[in-house]
Amino acid sequence: MTAAPPTLEQALEIAEAQRKATGRECGACSMCCYVLGVDEPPEISKPPDRWCQHCKPGKGGCAIYERRPRLCRAFHCAWLLNSELEDFWYPLTSRIVINPVCNEDGSNPCLVFEVDPRRPDRWLQNPYFEQISNIAIQRRGTTVRVGKRWFLLLPREAAENPSSITVGLGTGITRVIPGKIGPGRIKSPFGEFEWIEVEPTAEMVERWRAAR
Repeated sequence: MTAAPPTLEQALEIAEAQRKATGRECGACSMCCYVLGVDEPPEISKPPDRWCQHCKPGKGGCAIYERRPRLCRAFHCAWLLNSELEDFWYPLTSRIVINPVCNEDGSNPCLVFEVDPRRPDRWLQNPYFEQISNIAIQRRGTTVRVGKRWFLLLPREAAENPSSITVGLGTGITRVIPGKIGPGRIKSPFGEFEWIEVEPTAEMVERWRAAR
């Protein structure tokens, strides 16, 4: 019998314990309040890549922290919780928020690298590109979002023959957008890979929106 996923309160307790273990703090960073969207309640909702009206970046952050929306409460910055992510991943430095997402039941966990669209090439610079690529090779479903653009790492054969990719829920892709991404082929013990730009399915976007 599959165990029930933790409640929001339980997830918050787990996340806080992990954050205390790393000893990390948000500090002056409020990047999540910019790159992530909020759907509800209506009076607080905002699209991704726009400052929240209640955020005071560098001056205390969220002004309604104790009564922030559920989506904000459910979000956990991966850099805060994972000591394996080096200090250069601090979002205010990297301009990238690492967003852990999964299905509602906790299955199929992966990462979305949410890049500040004001620094759209940041993820293509090292050490970020190298580490994102390594993570994407090992964790299927890892994606990069830069504004309305989505990027996915695929085996070279699939990247070079996009017509062979099965679109839909299996990959979360509706179509591949032609164009060169990054420095080219990435060699690894698992084979060669290439980054491609994709248009995600509505289901994939909904999963991303609902995961927080």
